[in-house]
Amino acid sequence: MVDFLLKYCIILLSFLVPTVLSAGCLDDLTRHLAEITGSPLVKDSRFVPTPSVNRIGQISGKHGGKRFVLAPLEGAQETPKKSSEEGSPGGISWSSMYKKFENAPQGDPRTFVVILGKEVGRYFGFDYVLEKDFQTYEKKNPWKTQSKESKLAEHEFKKDRTHLLVIPDVAEFSASIEQINIKLGPEDQIFLRYYVPVKGVNQVNLREYLERYGQDAALPLGENGYMYLHDVSFHTGSILLPNKVVFHVKKQTQVLLEHIRYIEERLAQLKKENDPRFEKYQNEMDQFVRKILKSRVTAIDGGTANFTYYLTGINSKSGGAQWTRSKIFETGFDLFSKKGSSPRELLDSAIHNYFILNKDGSFSLQNDPGFMDFLNKTNKDFFDEKSANDPDFSKKLTMTEKEFCDEVQRKRKAIEKAVRDLQAAEQH
Repeated sequence: MVDFLLKYCIILLSFLVPTVLSAGCLDDLTRHLAEITGSPLVKDSRFVPTPSVNRIGQISGKHGGKRFVLAPLEGAQETPKKSSEEGSPGGISWSSMYKKFENAPQGDPRTFVVILGKEVGRYFGFDYVLEKDFQTYEKKNPWKTQSKESKLAEHEFKKDRTHLLVIPDVAEFSASIEQINIKLGPEDQIFLRYYVPVKGVNQVNLREYLERYGQDAALPLGENGYMYLHDVSFHTGSILLPNKVVFHVKKQTQVLLEHIRYIEERLAQLKKENDPRFEKYQNEMDQFVRKILKSRVTAIDGGTANFTYYLTGINSKSGGAQWTRSKIFETGFDLFSKKGSSPRELLDSAIHNYFILNKDGSFSLQNDPGFMDFLNKTNKDFFDEKSANDPDFSKKLTMTEKEFCDEVQRKRKAIEKAVRDLQAAEQH
């Protein structure tokens, strides 16, 4: 959604070779990664450098939101292959590395279905349908609007085997989470939330991004268009992040924002006292705050995006599924939570990374000495107060790769079961 420091190494292949690992959920996750990579959803996929899809209309969702109907763009698809399997994309390319904003490629809006399967995907509002069957498809789904409300009239139904892709809007996706949480146990609750940025603005500012995550563990999903495709492709799979990690990052973010407000209050006091240092320090303070905020947003946005991406199992640089499993841990834990750093460690690192350091570790005089003294004193006061009053300030989160992957797999299975239970209840 916003800038993050990522390097995408897209290497698509037809199958991943399963890697033998230790027993239990870790093996199960490895098998799952290999299975989804061999599915038609992935093996026929190819990334293109241009936008690959176009929104052609919308229908109602099952849970009160809307669902957008997407069609592949001309020139972004190959000749469709003959395929009778429901959900198979044939030779259609839905995947695109086109970037409208730096480090925010369009991606593949099928990602959520690849990770969690077609049944879970349908419950959340994702689906595939042959274009020639779409009007019949509408009639078979009683929760959808009538055709005249579907806003598809402007689209010509040309290709007999072209697939349409249906994806949920933020309201539909969020309502699905609420319904599924009713069936999930405490350990498997989905605590990540999603929201639409201010109307008409597809990119949130750094402070708003962190305020929303610190308050609700919420991530932004662009309202529509290109950024929404990116966010659906790269951030929705993060519902599988272990809750203890989600909450730890929330605590880290809260403390960082508290620290910034603390310094801002000290600076405001200088202004109130007509201290000439205020004008001198204001610009330096703005730069300091922006860099601190950006560092945290980079970790959250990049961590959730890469975690979702590697869950698809389609990137196999070396080592097959085991390599992918290690990347899931590196992005979902190491990058997202800064290796479980305590709020104190994370804040201390962010502060020191702001300043230009000499080789011996001392501060460079390229930074304003007066502002450095002001900041150091303010930081010391904040650290002393937090250490005395907040027992979680210095608390780290430790997880092994196995523990992390076990929790991801358990949560995936719990969500699958919850969907089956909800579907069974609807049929009675």
